[in-house]
Amino acid sequence: MSQRQLRSGSRQSLVQTTRFNSHGSFAQNDEVITLSSDDEGLSVPKKRPRRAAKVTTTCPRPTTLLPIEDAIEISSGDETPLRYPSESIADMRNKIKALEEEVVQLRNREVQAPPPIFSPELTEAVEFKKKILEALDDQLCCEICTLRMWTPYTLGCGHMFCQSCLQDWFNSILKKHRVEHSNYEANSHRLAQYRELLCNPRLAAHQRRYIEDHARALQESMEQPVFTCPTCRVGAKDKPIDIYTLKQVVRAVSEAMGESSPKILPPRDSKEVGPWDRFFPPPLVRP
Repeated sequence: MSQRQLRSGSRQSLVQTTRFNSHGSFAQNDEVITLSSDDEGLSVPKKRPRRAAKVTTTCPRPTTLLPIEDAIEISSGDETPLRYPSESIADMRNKIKALEEEVVQLRNREVQAPPPIFSPELTEAVEFKKKILEALDDQLCCEICTLRMWTPYTLGCGHMFCQSCLQDWFNSILKKHRVEHSNYEANSHRLAQYRELLCNPRLAAHQRRYIEDHARALQESMEQPVFTCPTCRVGAKDKPIDIYTLKQVVRAVSEAMGESSPKILPPRDSKEVGPWDRFFPPPLVRP
């Protein structure tokens, strides 16, 4: 073809057709189609053929299925909730409704149930027992605190009080006596030391007589407090006496009225042997 013919306006275009061969690779056949026109003065350059792309085929990997109990369910808020069968929901609602109706019926039976009927003899016995308990309860109460005397004590005058109230009453008298007699506290400590020395079994006879004489003289020189009854103000020269029989009656009445006895409190001073040694010290006797 001459150079003049190329300038005359012929146009060429390259069309590539791709086909697959039997092995799965691309095969190209280049066919050149020449389009010419007398009016066109442009020439289309030829395009180089492209290489066929390699296609690689891979075998799918085998997948292993997990058991149902090992499966993990992943859900989000956008997913629709699980729906249970309508029949099971209806059965559950019916059971709940039946239980609620049964509860209402039981409550109505309790409200409408008539009170128990007692015989006249039994009613009279109950009322008589109630009156006796009330009368006993009034006699078993302390005159100071107006409570039951769980630990009752009586004085020489015959009046009875609970232990705590009587101790508080004697303690107030002792404090007043110490204020009025300043030497009483110091002499009381010396007298207590003499008592401890006299309790020593290895003490010689002449030493024992010497200590006893000094202790007796000291005790006679001390002005002792005068303890009285809280009710009649009669002097109490001896320790209060514990009433064991009345204590048992108090516990029996309390159990019949549905009450329990309180706990026994420990002594206020660990050195004291009895609850009244602070107010009525033991006499000076030989062991």
